[in-house]
Amino acid sequence: MTKENSTYKKQRRRYKNIITIVAILIVIIGIPVLFINYQANRSGLSRGDVIRRILGKTESGSEKVEGQQENAEGEEIDFLDPVPIGQEFTSPPLIAHV
Repeated sequence: MTKENSTYKKQRRRYKNIITIVAILIVIIGIPVLFINYQANRSGLSRGDVIRRILGKTESGSEKVEGQQENAEGEEIDFLDPVPIGQEFTSPPLIAHV
């Protein structure tokens, strides 16, 4: 009877280990897949495009992401300089000054 009981405990422990490993794999694989599917549905891109975008790769294989420029040279645009607007104040502004 003791022998049967010990084999039953071993089998039970083995099943617990298998269940634990499966649960960990579901978390490790499942959460990123859900995230990628969500981003693909939200942005309208394919899953592969979402993965490339997350990794920072473009079609040409370079490390630059769309819209990034290294050193944009050209004429300086002065209308983009910050300019204060509204009344100047010395005390904290009130809501009426907004």
